[in-house]
Amino acid sequence: MDKKFKVVHIKWSLWQKNIHVFWSVFFILFSFTCYVEAISPSKQKEAEEWLKKASSTDSIELKIEYYSKVIALDPKLAILPYYNRGFIHKQLQRFAKAACNDFYKAGILFLEQNNKNQALSCVEQIKKTDPSSPLINELMEQINP
Repeated sequence: MDKKFKVVHIKWSLWQKNIHVFWSVFFILFSFTCYVEAISPSKQKEAEEWLKKASSTDSIELKIEYYSKVIALDPKLAILPYYNRGFIHKQLQRFAKAACNDFYKAGILFLEQNNKNQALSCVEQIKKTDPSSPLINELMEQINP
């Protein structure tokens, strides 16, 4: 009887120690999440400003730069910058691989919003840019799993 009680007591005390570790990790992660959420609105506002600048400039190089800044600052606003930056590269007939990557990323973001039609338009843009791109099949597999 005494041995059985000790085994149960040891298992219980290990569980108690582990539950404290669990809660400690949980609160650290929760605190970090709250911190990230707290700084997000300022980055979102800055990203929106860069997006406005991109739409108001006539310089193609500046558009590419501003779209890149939006993508780096706020992934939630990245659909339009990815698509537009890819379209600019396609129109200039340079950086075909970069254009395809941008269209692919825009397509993935459209899918996250359950917008298959727009994702399919990204597939079409990839096909027009580089018909042999492996990203065509990768995006189609995401659209039709």
